[in-house]
Order: sequence, then C-alpha cells, then structure tokens
Amino acid sequence: MKWDTGHLERTRAKGELAHAVVDGSDGTHAVELSPVRSEALQLKALHDEQFWCSTQANGCGGPLVLAAGQIRIPYFRHHPGAACALAGDNARAARSYEHLRCQRALVAWLTAQGLDATIEHYFGPDGRADIHVMVSGRSHTIEVQLSPISLVEWRRRDENYRRQVDQVTWIYGAGAETAAAAEQATRGHAYNLRAHAEQAQAFEVGVVTDLTDRWSHLDECELRIDRFWTPRLDEALADLATAREVAAAKAAQEAEATRRRAEARARQTAVVHHGPAAETVESTIPDNYGTADWWRTFFPGLAAWTPDQGWHWTDGLTDEGKATAKVLAYVVSRLYASGTVDMLLSADTSSAAEAVAALERGGLVRFYERAGVERWERT
Repeated sequence: MKWDTGHLERTRAKGELAHAVVDGSDGTHAVELSPVRSEALQLKALHDEQFWCSTQANGCGGPLVLAAGQIRIPYFRHHPGAACALAGDNARAARSYEHLRCQRALVAWLTAQGLDATIEHYFGPDGRADIHVMVSGRSHTIEVQLSPISLVEWRRRDENYRRQVDQVTWIYGAGAETAAAAEQATRGHAYNLRAHAEQAQAFEVGVVTDLTDRWSHLDECELRIDRFWTPRLDEALADLATAREVAAAKAAQEAEATRRRAEARARQTAVVHHGPAAETVESTIPDNYGTADWWRTFFPGLAAWTPDQGWHWTDGLTDEGKATAKVLAYVVSRLYASGTVDMLLSADTSSAAEAVAALERGGLVRFYERAGVERWERT
C-alpha cells in the first residue's frame, strides 16, 4: 500500500490515475497499476481491458482506459469529456481507492468469520458508516479513517455512531494520526492499519497505547461480541494497566510523604512557639504536581514519544527549557486540545515561558484571547 502518493504525483500527470476497479462501475475490487510496463500489460490482459472509475471510491462510474506505452509511465485515464472529481486529483483518487481496498479486505476478513457485513451503511440524518455488521445479535460499526480529520469532526461522528450501534471500532491509517491519538488518550488504546511488509494484498492491525504499538496479521484477528480483538490486545492493555498502577502507587506514596512532611512542620512550629500545633490539613496532592517530573512519572510513555514536527523547534532553549517543552508538547498533542495559557505555565515555573513560546514557533499551538483571558489551542 502506498500511503504517500508523492511518487505517483511526480511520475503521472494530472488526471493520469493509478487505481481502478475491475468489477463494474459500482465495484469494490480495486487494483493499483504498476509503474512497470510489462506488469501493467499483464494486468490489462488479465482483466480483458475492463476497468472502471468506481462510484464506491467517489468516482464517476465511467470506464477507464489503461495506457501503457513505450515512453510514459502506465496510467488509467477517463474517456475524453468525462466529468469526474477524481480525474483532476490524483492524490484524492489514491486515498479513495486505498480506502476502498481496506474496506474490501475487512469485509473479506469478516466473511471468513461467518459474518455478513454491509459497506457504506446509512444511518439516515446521522450519516453513514464504512462497515456495519451484526455479531451474536449486537450491532458493530467499523470505521476506516485514512485521511486527516479534525478532533471536532471525529468526536461528532464517534458520538453519532455510538448512538446507533452497540460497538464502534475506528481503524486509522498513517494520515489520521491526530484522530488516533485522540482516541488513544480517551480510551487508552487505538487501532492502526498498514499493508503487510511482504504480502502485497495483506494487512496488519496494530494496537497502540501510550507505551507501545503491537502488530498482528489481520487474519489472526477476530471481531468478537464486545470488541475488535487482536492477539496482542490483551497484553498491550495489561502492560498499560500495570504502568498506570505503578504510577498511581508512586503518586500515593508521594502524597503520603507530603502529608507526613506537613505534620512534621506543624509539630516543629508548635515547639518553636511553645504552644499546641495548629490543626494539620492532610494533602493528597504531591509537592511536584504539575511539574515536568510529575508528568513523566504519571505518563510513562512520554519519555519515548516524539511529535510529528520532531524536536528542532526546541533548538536554542536551555536544557531546562527543552525538558519542559517536551513535556508541554506531549500535554498539548496527546492529552488536551485547548485551555488557558496559565495551565501550561504551571508545569515548570522557571522555564515554562520560553517553552510555551517554542510551542508556538514549532506549530503545535496557537494563542488567542477570549473575554480578556489568554488561551491556546492545538493547531
């Protein structure tokens, strides 16, 4: 699978497509055209020169011609005068057909389990779902998200699906990393999809948590009554639960140490003033709450995490500023989408200002003012 269509755009002119279907204008059997002429000619002969621009990929449904000359790289083209949204947008066509290919692979996977799946299931005013299937009387929706989607739109669609069915599973491609991170932050894990490294028509599903990503062949997975199950799911969630228990235990120990220090200070004050100690107020908040050290302890995956932008935007900061900037980058990218600026300044008061400014330079957040309060939001 080619998630990055840049190579195709560089080698095929506008309107020269790399994808088609071979099972009719409303077909779902998508094929990708090889840039090698001999392989393209084999595909042409195999399907008796019958190719279509599929309506299931948001195409026009019209026939396509496979051109494989001596000079130009092989391509599909519409007949002259055809009106199609995909004819002038190679990248959009590639995404649409990859989405269709993923749908078809998932439907074949469900069929092998004895399940009857429906593609593009309509919910009426609440939209439609990529794949709808019943498992032991419970309704499931599987949504394949390969392209970028805003967090607002993701939440809207997720809520709509959950009002309609018993179980919802999102499966993300490389282009939908932001939405995948939102689900991971919300539910503890997300599912990613990628082409198998050695089997061209096969797919792998990855369970991604704050600690790791663990991949399984799609054929090894199952759609169960209560979840999309992979052979690596249980161990990934168990490791995450253990890490959270350890972090919670450490936080509880720090809280207890804080309480004891407060009691000791109260007794010391009583001795100095030769009077009874003031009533001690127990604290459950550790002394380092909100600092960079606290975030690293409570979110163990932070240490190995890197944003899409990399870390070049921290160049020029002090060592303390870089450490704080990395924590804040994790907070704004994985945990919160917006807030007041003062919530960022609390992470490390000695270097937070320079770190916050670096976040804006790095394109992670933008700042604005509302009702006299300075705010930020994820870009």
